[in-house]
Amino acid sequence: MKKKEILIFISDEGFGHAVRQRALIKSLLKKNKGLSIKVITSKKIILLKETFKNRISYFHHHNLIETIKNDDGSINKVKTKKMFLNWYKKKKIWVKTMKEKFPKPNFIVSDSVPQAFDLAKELNVKSINISHFTWDWFYKKHFLEKKKKDFVFKELMNSYNLAKKFLILPLTPSEIIKNFEKKCININLIISDFKIIQKKRYKNFVCVIMDNGTNTLSKLIKESVPYLNKIKNVDFYVGIKDYDNKIKKHISLSKNIYPIHGLKKIHHTIPYADFVIARAGFNTITETLVLNKPSIFFNETKNEETSHNIKMLQKFGIASIIKKNEFKKKIVKKINYFIKNDYNILRQKIINAKFLSNGSENASNFILKELK
Repeated sequence: MKKKEILIFISDEGFGHAVRQRALIKSLLKKNKGLSIKVITSKKIILLKETFKNRISYFHHHNLIETIKNDDGSINKVKTKKMFLNWYKKKKIWVKTMKEKFPKPNFIVSDSVPQAFDLAKELNVKSINISHFTWDWFYKKHFLEKKKKDFVFKELMNSYNLAKKFLILPLTPSEIIKNFEKKCININLIISDFKIIQKKRYKNFVCVIMDNGTNTLSKLIKESVPYLNKIKNVDFYVGIKDYDNKIKKHISLSKNIYPIHGLKKIHHTIPYADFVIARAGFNTITETLVLNKPSIFFNETKNEETSHNIKMLQKFGIASIIKKNEFKKKIVKKINYFIKNDYNILRQKIINAKFLSNGSENASNFILKELK
């Protein structure tokens, strides 16, 4: 019997999309070893190869959309808009290429690659979108001028409208849910593949301070490291892009700062932390909420996705926020205030909210049911 073929198109933006799909693929293979899963993405393909090796197939192909950052981590609006224009120009060629490579799939998953649904329509197969934001929403927030027609925005909307269903994660913008209301199915959070542990209580607080994926925070963290040893009741596990000699010296002279090398290792440190300081990326938010970790989140400059994430966290009162001018020597005051005034309140609110982490199970159950 021929194996059922599932195509999974993963956005080339950040790590969250690949992490979600890694969890979904694990769930699918656990329930049905006879599936043929083919992943199409570029930069983060190594993350999946490390996990699945030859159990699935990999196709290194850029999926046309990602944000372009300035040196300070903010979004370069000119270059990012050019990326969207490039998507518009190359969309048909992309669809044609994928149609030739994969002529007879049984199901298509997108997280969140809009033109994957054009492909699904041409191949006459079912398709779902799994993400906490869509690129049409992102484009509208950043580039759409009021009362002006925009061919890129219209084309993005047209592509997403071809999806059979949207599996909606918690904290998804209400505008997206409203736009695709009849196609939406709520699922729980999808977490990375580390174990949820019961952390031992240490004498000091344990803080993970990390630059997670986009290198937005590296400079601010480096400038704050010399002041962290002034906070005597906290042990810091620091993850940044690189450690120059100046930072290495500060860490070597400190009794409470420990460097963690690599994004994977720093994420695996989160279960052992009492609290986290990081950019408000959805994957990191997911991990902290499921693991009941009070957090201090930083908003990436002029990024509507992280801005929305922070607004939702503030709405439910489940995270603290740090601004750019609260790093460096002011981080001492910020952390001391957080521990004294926010930590216990936030932790109890997160525990009471009971964020569930079985979204990959929800999604795999839906897909397998559709494949029957």
